[in-house]
Amino acid sequence: MPPPEERPSEGELVAWFREGLDALLERPRTSDETIGCFVFLPGAPNGRAFWARRQAHETTVRLRDAQLAAGERPSPTPAALALDGIDEFLTGFHARTRSRVRSAAPRVFSTRADEGPEWTVPPRR
Repeated sequence: MPPPEERPSEGELVAWFREGLDALLERPRTSDETIGCFVFLPGAPNGRAFWARRQAHETTVRLRDAQLAAGERPSPTPAALALDGIDEFLTGFHARTRSRVRSAAPRVFSTRADEGPEWTVPPRR
């Protein structure tokens, strides 16, 4: 860590973060909808939609991490984003062959939100 006199001010950090966030938000809006790029989850939509979704979930998780680390109460996550995160985990991450959510015997995993969808994940063979 640099000495205090070499560290950016809080205002400089906020400006730097805002600049990066603006660039992150602008890229999916302005890129070609059919742009081909790497996706790593089975059944994922095109690259642009995949990465916009991934960044929304990653940013949400990191915000909560930062708030908890600062001793703050996490801000509420919009229900649609939270439900989409559950869907991404179950239908994307869990569907990968490297998923560690496994059991010795085949099992069906089912869950539902208080309000909203229900998921049933069949056993992987």
